[in-house]
Amino acid sequence: MPEEFTIIWSNDNYGYIRRYPSEKERKRQGGHGIYYHNSYWSPPGRSYLFFCSTPLAHTKYELMKAYHEGIQKLWILNVGALKPLEMETEFFLRLAWEAGKEEGRTRNVDDYVSQWLGRNFTGAEEKMLGPLLNQFSQIANVRKLEMMEDDVFSQTAYGDEGAVRLHKLREIVRKKPMEYTEGFPRKKRMPSFRWFFCGFMRSGLPCASITFLTGVHCATRRGRCRRQPCM
Repeated sequence: MPEEFTIIWSNDNYGYIRRYPSEKERKRQGGHGIYYHNSYWSPPGRSYLFFCSTPLAHTKYELMKAYHEGIQKLWILNVGALKPLEMETEFFLRLAWEAGKEEGRTRNVDDYVSQWLGRNFTGAEEKMLGPLLNQFSQIANVRKLEMMEDDVFSQTAYGDEGAVRLHKLREIVRKKPMEYTEGFPRKKRMPSFRWFFCGFMRSGLPCASITFLTGVHCATRRGRCRRQPCM
């Protein structure tokens, strides 16, 4: 490969960078770049397109690791449909600009999310909503919504994994994130509804359905589920 060509490395489609340039490759004149996914279109069961479920803290960790491994020439982000990923896209661009600097907006992820919400929605509750969004993305990333299926989380091992996940999502919804947006300007309430409530519910409801389905199947296998007589 010509020395002046830039080598583009890719993550594994799910936010993890598996390979880095060697010591010899770092000396290339063309340098190195990264192709990173916040959205992925693939066969069913492998895609994640509905919303970005990769935590910003995880994105920052992987990209800064790549930066320190010599991948500094070019950063490319796959966002698919831009509409649901405005915050993640801006974070990626700003992180690329601030990489290697001691100060910057991306230094603290919780603060960045709160500042982004305050700047775009001009509400007074961004300090409450920012941690909720980060907590939600951590939960959603454990098993992406599009990859949920029966018996993914055991209900008999590790303290009932399915129930633990469901309870964490319920705790977010119980904090009533939509009440925090009541102080937003009227024209920004609908976008805020999409940002907060829809994201939480479209992950929580399928999770609840599959958790209960897994419970029924588990009870059936153990002979504890009886069929109701037909009328």
